[in-house]
Amino acid sequence: MRVHNTKKNNNNLTYISLFNILYKESLKALNLGEVPVASLIYEPKKKKIISKSYNLNRKNYNPCDHAEIRVIIKACKKLKISRLDGFYIFSTLEPCLMCSSVILQSKLDRVYFAIEEKKTGALVNNYKLALDSKIKKKIKVYYGFYEEKFSELLQKFFRKKR
Repeated sequence: MRVHNTKKNNNNLTYISLFNILYKESLKALNLGEVPVASLIYEPKKKKIISKSYNLNRKNYNPCDHAEIRVIIKACKKLKISRLDGFYIFSTLEPCLMCSSVILQSKLDRVYFAIEEKKTGALVNNYKLALDSKIKKKIKVYYGFYEEKFSELLQKFFRKKR
């Protein structure tokens, strides 16, 4: 499912502004030498951001410190809940298998991401968990937001590494 949505929310947060926030978070990761991936948890009923984060797995020597997992943990701790029913996650890159599994386990309603990850993405590519008939709670996936903008950041990171 590929959808672009720029509808305004009542508190002036648009999906455009949410992706702009993700861009700023991605720059923080890039400046730390991390893969520039960022995520945020959004509560549509209250129209507010609950948590935001970026990759820190290199800095923290932790292969699990991906933006998606960090942001889910932060949201759950902040709200003192273990399930995020009714919440959305926004990310700059299609989540990997590890992050996709955590997204499904946390019961988020929707995933929005900028760039498809053909090699390691697991929601709409490779494992296609969003389409798996064995998974009880179906998650809605929307992608293709500002692909060029976020692709440039990733390319910048990988050019530095070469």
